[in-house]
Amino acid sequence: MTEEPSRRVSSITVYSFRSRRHTINTATNNDTLTIQEFCDLHHACEEGREWALANCETMEDVWDSAKPEWLIWVATRKGVLTEKELRLFACWAVRQVWHFLTDKRSRKAVEVSERYANGEAMIEELAAARAAAWAAAWAAARDAARDAAWAAARDAAWAAAWDAARAAAWAAARDAAWDAARDAQATYLRKLTPNFKRKTTLA
Repeated sequence: MTEEPSRRVSSITVYSFRSRRHTINTATNNDTLTIQEFCDLHHACEEGREWALANCETMEDVWDSAKPEWLIWVATRKGVLTEKELRLFACWAVRQVWHFLTDKRSRKAVEVSERYANGEAMIEELAAARAAAWAAAWAAARDAARDAAWAAARDAAWAAAWDAARAAAWAAARDAAWDAARDAQATYLRKLTPNFKRKTTLA
């Protein structure tokens, strides 16, 4: 259920699946969305869209049963998790490949990002750590683990989470551990409470 490039448009395409009125509550505007509308809004790939509509009754079902790659995609859409949750997930993902981070600049970026998520660092400190991590990644010919560290320090938490998780999994693949890395990331995320599972009032 990754983003489909051809669907990166500003308008939301209307599909003929309106018989399924499955709802979620978004964090940004409290609009009630169906699974189909969620997929439309975030430009889900056709394979993920079809799987969700055929196998799930609610977005909670998607959260509980989607394969790891799709769960991570859902979790890193804007409004599903909080900024703090996303950034800490990004940092956690990078820490799973910590042994590949031999440059102190990369490790510091993750540490500063964690502190920023917890309200213990300023945006300027995060920006400086991100710039240093970027330099470290380029110096290492865009090493996957160092890319992950840089990603964890990105401004947008949702982008940080998505990019860091993917880069960390690529780094883990050096140890033939891609599937295990994605499974571990999914296990981490399922311990969190996405917006559509929170006890909020539907619009």
